[in-house]
Amino acid sequence: MRWYLDMDPGIDDAVALAVALTRGPVAGLTTVAGNVRGSQTFRNARRLLRAFGRSDLPVVAGAEKPLFHPLVTAPHIHGQSGLEGYALADDTDAANGNQGAPVSAWAWMADQLRQESAKEGSGKESIWVATGPLTNVARFLAGCADGDLDRRMAAITVMGGSLVGGNVTSAAEFNFYCDPDAADFVLASGWPVRVVGLDVTTRRGIAVADLPRLRGYGRVGEMLQGWLAFYAEAIARYDQTEDQVHLHDVLAVAAAAHPERFEWQSLPLAVVRDGERRGAVVRLSPTAARAPVDYAVGFDQEWFLEWFWQSLEGYQGTG
Repeated sequence: MRWYLDMDPGIDDAVALAVALTRGPVAGLTTVAGNVRGSQTFRNARRLLRAFGRSDLPVVAGAEKPLFHPLVTAPHIHGQSGLEGYALADDTDAANGNQGAPVSAWAWMADQLRQESAKEGSGKESIWVATGPLTNVARFLAGCADGDLDRRMAAITVMGGSLVGGNVTSAAEFNFYCDPDAADFVLASGWPVRVVGLDVTTRRGIAVADLPRLRGYGRVGEMLQGWLAFYAEAIARYDQTEDQVHLHDVLAVAAAAHPERFEWQSLPLAVVRDGERRGAVVRLSPTAARAPVDYAVGFDQEWFLEWFWQSLEGYQGTG
């Protein structure tokens, strides 16, 4: 099994990456514009891998804007750099095999799957976890005419959407709002898609009072504590009653690693592409001419928190 991560780092993406590196065989990252501009998400991904001791992994830059809408970013939540709260060294000259790569993220992903298809065996070997806008994923699926590739993709796990109200508007979650056309295309694609939305990600996170505990997990823990403290303060400006930090993207990684710990409903869904309800997820009739996706409606909350803290144990003692 090989994991690929499509991210827009972003504080919550940074935490998800730290966890994923200890939990799965991550084979590479693709980046997309979202929380900050595309050039910055690419730079942040490289800096994070270096800080987490995995600069050997490839990072390939993807879409710098949504399919049809102007780019919307979230500096009020993540800061101008996307990683405010703990300063990372610049790694402009770091060699991780991807500088100036002339290939797009979606073409690179297709190439990775074709290489796997050429190997012996026919099992589904890849998981793609997307924690940003779905622009790269939609472009990959739109250009995927190779029928052998879908046999190599065990699942595309998406953090995005909501059936219970939004976090960027009253109706929409940020990733789906940012590129609703891409989100709708992915949900209609017929590929094996699992969606982890605000319905579950807002149920359980880290208590703000527990954030200092992160400092016990080495230098990486100190980074996470700094970023999440900034993130919590930013969220508090909009929700004074919130006493926890939601780990939206980490929960998507958990769902990719342990789908059996989640409760799923198989639903045909659409995403509103324009207007006041842009980015809202709409439940369609079971008879709609659209393939259903697996939508998370519950999860083992106590297990998740324990799993999260255990994921960081490998960083203890790091300097």
